[in-house]
Amino acid sequence: MRLTLALLGLLASLSSSLPAYAEEESTKKNSAELETSFNVWISREPNTSVMQTQFSMQPIFLFRDRLTLAPILHVTSMNIDLHGKKNVPFDVTLSLPPQLSLGGKIGFKFLTLDWFSITAQGEFEFPLSENRAEITELVTRDELTKVPLSLETVQNHVMITHEWRRISFNLRLAANVDWWTPFVDVGFLSNSGRLAVTFDPAMNALLNTTKVTTDRFYDTSQSSPYYMLGSIFNIGGGFKFSLKIALLPSSDKIFFAGEGGITIPLNLLY
Repeated sequence: MRLTLALLGLLASLSSSLPAYAEEESTKKNSAELETSFNVWISREPNTSVMQTQFSMQPIFLFRDRLTLAPILHVTSMNIDLHGKKNVPFDVTLSLPPQLSLGGKIGFKFLTLDWFSITAQGEFEFPLSENRAEITELVTRDELTKVPLSLETVQNHVMITHEWRRISFNLRLAANVDWWTPFVDVGFLSNSGRLAVTFDPAMNALLNTTKVTTDRFYDTSQSSPYYMLGSIFNIGGGFKFSLKIALLPSSDKIFFAGEGGITIPLNLLY
């Protein structure tokens, strides 16, 4: 009997609090804002080094202060160094000109306290066009040393393009301190990529004459867990300024990333 009365009391308490919670949730408005940002990231491994600079623009749609959706347009430039990489018969330095790419981000804030929140986030990105690399340095190794190749010959008769995709997941732990929101992102980043090599007829003939066969695709994929420290500053009127930085040194790998962004309110959704 006591257990029944206790359960009835608990249900009554919960039912009395539900209208207040529903009213609080219903007062939360949908909103929209526009973020522009610039970031740099550098990854150095024993055989592969990548440096990327990227300008991004994204309209961010926030629903009930919990669900975030954002399509993202990127303009990316990249330098890639391959040195002594297994199954790659050359060392090469490539410069990739600015390239348009499209991405998307989704976030869900599943825990909110007075001053603390945890948000799960996922993001993907893919290029919108082919990006032909400029070959700035080349040293042949293994069987390619049989072929009389100069840098000028390669630049005139070989085309290298970079094919890639990127995906990441993270948890954001944020503290809400009035106008300042410090946070830490902990997640996993995967860059799936390869170099596609195409020879013109003259280069094909040279390779056939020297009886040398080479692969047409070379892997440049990189993946790593990461953390990023950052802060969002509310500078008034719905305008925000953000900074992020990450440094992950280890015995055989270094990863650095930095980003700055400005957010302006759009007030499109209510």
